[in-house]
Order: sequence, then structure tokens, then C-alpha cells
Amino acid sequence: MDSTTEAQQIYNQLYHSSKHLVRAGEIDIDQNLSDQKNDHRRGLSIILRPDRNTANQMEKFQDEMQKLDSRQYYQPKTDLHITLLSIITAYDGFKSEQIDIDHYSNIISDALKNQKKFSISLQGVTCSTGAVMIQGFDESGNLQAMRENIQQAFKNFKIKDSLDSRYPLKTAHFTVARFMQPLTNPQSYYEIIEKYRDHYFGSFEVAEFDFVYHDWYQSIDKLQILKKLKLH
Repeated sequence: MDSTTEAQQIYNQLYHSSKHLVRAGEIDIDQNLSDQKNDHRRGLSIILRPDRNTANQMEKFQDEMQKLDSRQYYQPKTDLHITLLSIITAYDGFKSEQIDIDHYSNIISDALKNQKKFSISLQGVTCSTGAVMIQGFDESGNLQAMRENIQQAFKNFKIKDSLDSRYPLKTAHFTVARFMQPLTNPQSYYEIIEKYRDHYFGSFEVAEFDFVYHDWYQSIDKLQILKKLKLH
């Protein structure tokens, strides 16, 4: 199965298992969003950003949801990202000083040194009981190959407490909304999601990644870029 087909199956399964719950207002509320100042979860990830045009298209979708229900959390345009790989999943008390950042950076750089630029297309939306996501697809298969290369590199170095494998990444999605309050009008909110279910948001070229130290939400004001990783 190619990566695009596998990603679509994952998105579809997520959508069909969650849509009736969102429509009924049976959502999972992220309690940490109401008290972000006291949320000290931090982690390490490799992420990529959309280009300006694609980010603007995603923001239009967010605006429509926000006009209906402004009490939810809508990922700021500056924070929109796809996670290539979570190196250390954010947890309370983790600090970047606890590891050898240069060593980690070198492992990642070596794993990506021969990788080429590729494009991601954004087609449709999906949801879970906790969030709304825009579906991304990498037809080249490069994204998944890079994930596997980095995972193998870290296994070879036997680095402790790295590459949390509880939630293996198989998609290239953007999380654009998270639920932090009960929905004011679940049916209408669901109808917006359904309206954009197959909407084309555009495509963009991926030419670089950021290796970052971050909070749970990849907030720009709490994020530290440890290294920029360029593709050829």
C-alpha cells in the first residue's frame, strides 16, 4: 500500500468513527488549554511549516469555525505545522539541557543528508473527538521514508528516552482546531466540517524542516529552533 492510500484510510477511519460524536457534542475537552501558563510539558520534534498561501487557505476554514464557536482553540497561523517525527514526546519537566542537543542534531542531519525536496497537497478535513485536522498527502513517499531513516538512525545509536513509538506517525496532517469548551452548536459545527470534507486547500513544496524544543501545542512564543535542516 502506498503512503497516500494509507493516509487516506487513516483519515477516513478517524472521520467515520468520530463525526457522529462531534455532531452530538460528545467531544473530549483539553483542560490544559484553559491554563496554558501552568502547562509545563515540553518535548523535541522535527516539524515543517506550510507556505503563506496554503496557510491563508487553512485560516479561512478556521475563521468559519471560529465565527460559529469562538470558545474553541484555533491554532494560530504562526503555529501551523506538520510533525515529521516526535523525538521526545512533550512531558512535564523535560528540559533541552537534559540531553546532548548537538548529538541529536547530528544524527538527524546525517539521516536527512541525501533527501530531496517534495510537495504536500492538502485535500479535505477530518476530525477526532478532540480536534479538527486538515488532511495532507505526500505522493512521493519521501516523508515516510525520512521518518523511517531517522527512526533507524536513533535505534543504531541506542539513545535512551527518544522516539516515543506509542503514536506512530503515518500522515501529514495539520491540526487546526482543538476543543477546549463544550460546543455551542454541535450540529452546525459538524456541518462546517462536512462542508470542507473534500475541499482542496492547495499544495506547497517542502524544502526544510525545523528541529525544535516546544510545548504541547508548538506555540511560537514557547518554541526554540535548535537546528534548520535543508533538503536538496
